[in-house]
Formats: sequence, C-alpha cells, structure tokens
Amino acid sequence: MEKDSLEAKLKFIVLGTTDIAINYSRGIRESGGEVLALFSLKKELLPLNSLDISEFAAKNNISYHELDDINSKDSLALMKSYNPEYAFVSWPKLLEKQALMVPNEFCIGTHPTDLPYNRGRHPLHWLINLGISDSKVSFFKIDEGVDTGSILLKVPFSIDKKDTINEVFLKMNESIYNGTKTICEKIKQGNLEKIKQEGLPNYWRKRNPHDSLIDLRMPYDLISRLVRSYSPPYPCASLVFENNIFPISNVSTFNSGLSNEELKRLEPGRIISIENKRIRVKVDDVIADLESTVKIPEDLKDKKYIFPPSKYLSKYSIEI
Repeated sequence: MEKDSLEAKLKFIVLGTTDIAINYSRGIRESGGEVLALFSLKKELLPLNSLDISEFAAKNNISYHELDDINSKDSLALMKSYNPEYAFVSWPKLLEKQALMVPNEFCIGTHPTDLPYNRGRHPLHWLINLGISDSKVSFFKIDEGVDTGSILLKVPFSIDKKDTINEVFLKMNESIYNGTKTICEKIKQGNLEKIKQEGLPNYWRKRNPHDSLIDLRMPYDLISRLVRSYSPPYPCASLVFENNIFPISNVSTFNSGLSNEELKRLEPGRIISIENKRIRVKVDDVIADLESTVKIPEDLKDKKYIFPPSKYLSKYSIEI
C-alpha cells in the first residue's frame, strides 16, 4: 500500500454474532479506523452463544445488516457495496472463496488457541474440559482451509482452575480487543507480517451432548471441568438420574469430616442428601455438591444411589 493510503483512515467491515464482533469494532475504532458496517445472522439462525449486536451498531452509528447465508450472491453484493479494505470475521460458517475476496486486501480471523495446534470446533469448551491453563488468540489471514491461514499476531490469555466458560470468554475477548488494536496499528505503519503456520496441527471435533454427560465415577476435577466448560448460556452438563436429566450448572466439594479411609469406602454415586436443587453425592474421590437448574422431584429424595448413566439410558432409552 502507498504512503497516502497508509495515512488515510482504514475502512473495515465486521462479520460476527457474538461479543467478538463488538471487540473487533471497539479495537478498530479506538485505533482510528472506521467500521463501515456490522453483519450478523438472522435471529432464528443465531448459535447458542450469540449476542444482539444491533444495539452496539445503533449506539455507535454503524450500519447493521442480518444475513441468512454469508456466501449468497445477495450477501456478497451487499458487503462489496461498502468497498472495505479489510474484514474482521468471527462467523459460525466457513466463508467461501468469493466471500474471502470481498475486502480489497483480505479477511482477518481469530482462533483462541496457539495455531496450528488445536484447530477446529468448540475451542474454549475443549480448553476448559482438557484442563489447559494457557492459550493464545491467534489472528490470521483467512484462507479456504479451517484455521490454516498465515499468522498475523498472537495474544496470550490464561484459564484458571475455577473459570467458567463465561469467564474464559471475557479473557479471550480482552485479548481480541487488544490484538485488534495492535493489528490496526501495524497495518497503518505498514509492518503487518504474515507468517506461515509451522508445526504438526491437530483438529478438535465438534462436541455433542454426550461429551457433557456426568458419570459419578469420574474424579471431581474432571466433573468440575466438564460443568464449567458447558455452563450457562450453554445448556449445562447433564446428570442422568432415574428417568430424569438434570442440567448441572455448578459443582463444589463438601467437607464431610470423614477420614480418607472412610471416604474411600463410599461407592461413587452414594447419595448423602438431596435438598431443593442440590444433590450431595460421592464422586470418585470426594463428596460433591451438584447444583441443578431445576428442583429435584420429591420422589427421588429417598433414593440411595445414582448409578452410572448407561444403566438409565439402556433402561429408558433416553435421548440426549
């Protein structure tokens, strides 16, 4: 780019359905760039973790549009009409080649792992569930692959042992906001480097409801990671108990006063008490309090055990 264009206000469009789009926009504006338009999905197509970004657009006098197919001719024509230099993208579907060619320069994406490692689906869920304590937001030039483009910047963030998915989102979003400002400054200064990804990549698969199924034979740490990785606004981890599926939003340890030997003699699934929405139960290594989002029915309060989920699923053919 020539010097005159470097000194002009950079022009962007932003594509997204979550806080990420807002943090892109904040970073662009605070670095002196202009957000020409914000694009989101139509309400009925929004994923679970979506946000209504139209309020942010209206408050900041940014044009706002809702699309049903990012790769359709109508969507492409609408985005091209703004003549953007760059597009910051956080979209739940892959952009096809024609969509990637909308900006005059290129599309910029993010992935909350140290690419090329841990590409793929549901990265924040997997980071928590696998007990990974440090990660990075990787900014990259989007190509036709999945998280395969050249790296533009990496910004670290941490995951504490008690962090829920929401708390990790906040940390990631702060890194995205700061990284967006840095990217914009580098573009203005003409020193934004594109570095080819190096290393043997792995891809995380899409999670499904079975990945959030609690088995009380699990150790507490694993149950805690599972619950925190799928806490609200997601549907929560699931505990199958008789012919019920309880959404578990929180789990904590309970100090029973039992010795280690006494604790070891209790089988996983032994119920200590049930009260309102709380089930106090022996898991593999401790006694834990599981907090349901719904009240536990009275007819379950006299039960002595919660068995492994396979017993209930095979008996009642519950679909989850």
